[in-house]
Amino acid sequence: MTETRWSRKGREVKVYGLANKVVIIAPPVSDLRSVLQKYAALFGIVVLATVGLAGLLQVLMPLSGEAAAPAAETGGGGILKAASFDAREAAAGVPAVHDLVMGFFFGACLVLLGLMLYELHYWWRSSPRVRSRDRRT
Repeated sequence: MTETRWSRKGREVKVYGLANKVVIIAPPVSDLRSVLQKYAALFGIVVLATVGLAGLLQVLMPLSGEAAAPAAETGGGGILKAASFDAREAAAGVPAVHDLVMGFFFGACLVLLGLMLYELHYWWRSSPRVRSRDRRT
């Protein structure tokens, strides 16, 4: 508190200002186990997101891929039914839901692996054992 003033109604008002103190903000020291637990939890989130994406894409894209396009059905005189032909034509060029979901999953896993390797490298370089060895040389 830097000073005290009085309001128009006669009440005491405290006026605060900046303190002349040094504040150090640093992340907590982490060990290998906490790093691995963090990425295991993130992997679980990726798995849940992948399952949710698969369900969502099944609803949004029911006619994608080869599994959704039925084989050509013939009517009485060997004429193709229009509905099956339209479904196959609409699904042409659209990647299958399975391909999209697996692409998401493996992409997310690749990102997590890269982040984990970076953090493990940083942990290894900043560990007390490595710092004490560097000071000796």
